[in-house]
Amino acid sequence: MILRGVGSAEGLATALARTRRVVLGFDELRRFEAKAAIRGSALLPMVNELFESNRYQNLTKNQNLQIEDGHLTLITNSTDQTWQELHDGGEFKDIGLLNRIFLVTGDSSKRVPRPTTPPPTQRAPIVADLAALFAGLPALNPDGSVSSERVLPFTPQAETMWDAWYIGLEQSPETARLDTIGLRLLSLLAFTSGEQVIDEEVVRATLAMLDYQRQVRESCGPIIAENPAARMEETIRRALQKHASLIERDLRRHTNADRKGIAIFRGALKQMEASGDIRLQDGKWELAA
Repeated sequence: MILRGVGSAEGLATALARTRRVVLGFDELRRFEAKAAIRGSALLPMVNELFESNRYQNLTKNQNLQIEDGHLTLITNSTDQTWQELHDGGEFKDIGLLNRIFLVTGDSSKRVPRPTTPPPTQRAPIVADLAALFAGLPALNPDGSVSSERVLPFTPQAETMWDAWYIGLEQSPETARLDTIGLRLLSLLAFTSGEQVIDEEVVRATLAMLDYQRQVRESCGPIIAENPAARMEETIRRALQKHASLIERDLRRHTNADRKGIAIFRGALKQMEASGDIRLQDGKWELAA
């Protein structure tokens, strides 16, 4: 089942009761954030816990909200600014949702005035290949459960490669749960490649995706700050990390300072310069070495 939005944990539980597999899609992340932030809502904890497990339960005086063998996928879009300025970014971070999300970034570098659907001759081979792959999976029972599991073993070389990466993975907020995401990517890439085992090529591709994810988290994570001044300082820091050096006019534009307040912007510049975080060099602001 594909849901184009949900208003509560109860609504999501109802969908998962009808079919054990649900794709929850929000065209805008802000809409999901607004629903998850409602006082007393269990939507955020439910989505969060279903990442780790196929079970969820929340027993209250009047209701027993319970999910067994539920499979949930959350897909949403966001502008870079909305993502970095999440209203409930602190709550999302504290509960662990941020490192459960796989982020994909992109720029609209190509303008297409009238997008067209790819012709059937291009779509048909892809549809046929996927249909053949899915036909090889165990059949689903009427209630949506599986009759049996399909296990994809590691080859010895792939196992060695994965173990070495896992042991050497540095522990930081940007690498949290990358190993959990990686295990799922290994299965998905092996399956879509038509492989019966997880070999070195699959591991190599998975590690490349995990390295990409680490870099995206480092450069695009939501700004978690206690007040507008601290948020502006971090916004300035990220803008200079991305662009190396900027004249003040461009720095105002990249930090959206006109909307957030010129006084806050200039106060942040002054404080950061005084603390040695940034400096003015030949008319341009840059991070201090």
